[in-house]
Amino acid sequence: LCATGAVLGQPAWRSYLIVLSIVAAYGAIDEVTQAFVPTRSAEWRDWAADMAGAMCGILVFAAVAKWLAARSCSTAVAV
Repeated sequence: LCATGAVLGQPAWRSYLIVLSIVAAYGAIDEVTQAFVPTRSAEWRDWAADMAGAMCGILVFAAVAKWLAARSCSTAVAV
């Protein structure tokens, strides 16, 4: 989703917010459904772990995107 936002020309923060919102909703729905399964339990810490994973993924994506942008700028200048 982050890459799709970048291709469509959306601001990065909007794409990141959309990704976090989707992960938050999906994680919450997952935790609610687990409450109805006898061998599972719903815990807010599991949802928090989902959010932390999404944030780490976004940070990695942003770092790679920034590195690639800097790399393409320096290649264009060197030519």
